[in-house]
Amino acid sequence: MSIAAAALDYARHGWPVFPLRGKFPAVSKDKGGHGHLDASTDPDVVARMWSGPYQLCNIGCRVPACLCVLDVDPRHGGLQSLQQLQDSYGQLPDTLTTLSGRGDGGHHLFFIRPAGNLSARRLGDGIDLKIDRGYVLLPPSIHPVTLRPYRWVDEDTPPAVPPAWLVALLAPPPVPVVVRPATNGGAAGRFSLLCLVERVNAAPEGRRNTTLYGAARDALLDGNLDDFEPDLVAAAVARGLSESEVAATVASARRGGA
Repeated sequence: MSIAAAALDYARHGWPVFPLRGKFPAVSKDKGGHGHLDASTDPDVVARMWSGPYQLCNIGCRVPACLCVLDVDPRHGGLQSLQQLQDSYGQLPDTLTTLSGRGDGGHHLFFIRPAGNLSARRLGDGIDLKIDRGYVLLPPSIHPVTLRPYRWVDEDTPPAVPPAWLVALLAPPPVPVVVRPATNGGAAGRFSLLCLVERVNAAPEGRRNTTLYGAARDALLDGNLDDFEPDLVAAAVARGLSESEVAATVASARRGGA
């Protein structure tokens, strides 16, 4: 089956796909692309995506909201970390798995997504977590360096429910809060550090950036943002926001208070 035909087949089975050149979106943002947000399950849209100059493009798949993916990268110790996890907690169940075309043992493990916020921080070096904010390559995409295809281990194996120990490890670790006085007398402000960090910790998915912005603005108006920023940033990253997202949000809060 050609890559274009495979992309269409994925779409018909409900997998949101979009074309990649190598590992990156084929339509760059300066050409009107939106990365993984362009992913579609509409067969007509997908057929157009893989037409003309894009018909040989690799298949990117925005991770479906019902799934999460463990990305095991041997180059950064992922195989060793995965083995250590299983030695400590128990074997992972058989689950839908793809092998990287790099040929070094790198692979993606697809699981039913647990409820709540998720984090890869306690999984060890070389294991990343992909959810619906990100994407993966699907077979038979071609690795851009080795020119070998990605492949399914057994495409008839369904995504498994993760074991309880993995669900526990995927829960974001608690963020320690160091209550300390602000340098400019901000202890008398409206909002303590503990109050603002707890606000970020409690933010539901989809509202975390907005909540961080509000907390940063309140700290700024109290005159405490310089002192409170490290803890607000740590809380937001632990809840699943990327460091770049957090930095942009805090910078925006600072500009808004100018």
